[in-house]
Amino acid sequence: MLATLTPNTALDNTASDTVLSLREAILLVNNGGDANAALGRTLTVEDLGQIETTEPFGTNDTIDFDATLDGTTITLGGSQLRITTDVSVTGPGASNLTIDADGSSRVMLVTSGTVDISGLTLTGGIVGSGGGLRNLAAATTTLTNVHIEGNTATSSGTAGGGILNFGNLTITHSEVTGNSSIGSGGRGGGIVNYGGTLRIINTTIAGN
Repeated sequence: MLATLTPNTALDNTASDTVLSLREAILLVNNGGDANAALGRTLTVEDLGQIETTEPFGTNDTIDFDATLDGTTITLGGSQLRITTDVSVTGPGASNLTIDADGSSRVMLVTSGTVDISGLTLTGGIVGSGGGLRNLAAATTTLTNVHIEGNTATSSGTAGGGILNFGNLTITHSEVTGNSSIGSGGRGGGIVNYGGTLRIINTTIAGN
């Protein structure tokens, strides 16, 4: 198995402390486990306790979540979560863990790689386009049991309140609800697919 990282805090930071945050885990995966490149520091003993590296970091590492986070919300501190490489982000269920941009940024940007995201709610994103998720052309992303809800796009051009897709995106057993595109002439309250490949399977798209 490759590296498995288990965030155990709802804090959104990269501080040298006694817990591993989701942002720290994503940055470590993006940088192949190089803590100095990812975080600008070495890992604490407590960080290392949340990272299983029987094999070194590599293709398709896994980020899961400590059971203590069930029923909680991770509120982002003003900037999106950016994924740049192969990874599986496995939440405990969309009703059990929420990532909330709190109206200060997009929730998640996937720039490249093969990315599987499951068992999460992405909410509170406000940005020009793709408030909940923006999937770029070099990315192949699968959402499973993910709720994209309550996000907003403000652009008057290519928008997508919930999702903006340029790449390969599969949405299955999920919900895209209550998202808005509010820019003058803005499009796609729920989803905009712009030159990408979009597959939607057993998914509810409503109230956008």
